[in-house]
Amino acid sequence: MAYGTLSISDLQAVTNQSIAQFGENDTFGALQANLDAYNGIVREMVAEIAEPTTDRLRRYGGVSRMEMIPADEYGRANAQKVTAGQNIGFPMDNYQIAVQWTRKYFQMHTPAELAAQYLAMREADSQRILAELQRALYTPTNRLTYKDRFVDQVELQVRALANATAGDILPVGPSGTSFDGATHTHYLASATLTAASLSALITTVREHAVTGQVRLYISATNEAAVRAMTANFTAYLDARIVPAQNTQQATATLDVNDATNRPIGIYDTAEVWVKPWVLANYPVAIRIGGPTMPLVFRTRDGGAMADLQMVSDWDQFPLRAQHFEREFGIGVFGRVDAAVLQSNSGTYTAPVIA
Repeated sequence: MAYGTLSISDLQAVTNQSIAQFGENDTFGALQANLDAYNGIVREMVAEIAEPTTDRLRRYGGVSRMEMIPADEYGRANAQKVTAGQNIGFPMDNYQIAVQWTRKYFQMHTPAELAAQYLAMREADSQRILAELQRALYTPTNRLTYKDRFVDQVELQVRALANATAGDILPVGPSGTSFDGATHTHYLASATLTAASLSALITTVREHAVTGQVRLYISATNEAAVRAMTANFTAYLDARIVPAQNTQQATATLDVNDATNRPIGIYDTAEVWVKPWVLANYPVAIRIGGPTMPLVFRTRDGGAMADLQMVSDWDQFPLRAQHFEREFGIGVFGRVDAAVLQSNSGTYTAPVIA
């Protein structure tokens, strides 16, 4: 007797009998088990740089500095106050996808073919999440009239990272340093990818806090160029390589299997990660483990619909259809906890995001 749980790989292996012969219950049970596992992976992936929340509005920033005024024995200082920051709203939208078959499909096609349809649907969901993450980080302009149409139509102010906008209120630095919201920007630009531009990118984030650690995220397209900056970059090595005793080396081990999602070394004080969501020529520096995260992943109150899930199973001969959806939105919260560098232009331009 064989024990175990049916999985997608089991369905992909069934190429010699139809879905009807294999059993619809077993087929869809395997799909649901995989969907549950997939949702867990997505939550873990997003949680690295985005805080899960049901909040739609928060206060951010604020100047906490006052000044001691010299006075004589008859003097009386004028009252002072600190600002309370400004509102930041977070979007949330509903994303759907549907698959549909005829009854004959189940009689004629294999579980492997059905699994391919499901995997394509799952890929569409992950690509949507990545696109919204990219849009939140890389868009340098504020969206001041987002209508919260799934709640009460209130217009929210969805803001970008610090973007040199008059009236913006930014938190002070760890030594009491003030940052002028009208001139301070976290969208940098350089005509070419240089060591100085990457160092400036890291400093732009590091100067705002002493907690957590700054990571440099790059595209695999730019990995070779970063590795060549040996004055600033120290590479992680393959565990099978024994380095020379008189060379500087980083202590972590390089993952040789996943070239698109791994740490590759240290640049200045930041660990460098190659990530699939980073666009070519748009490296990103992000503070990890600080008091705030750069992004939030907003879902409906109570956390409902935060995962990709089936919301309709429609069966009306001769057609059968299933609808899946996820309600979420990704917005900026920690406006100084991340910074972006466009490394192929002297002026920052928002990339085109599909």
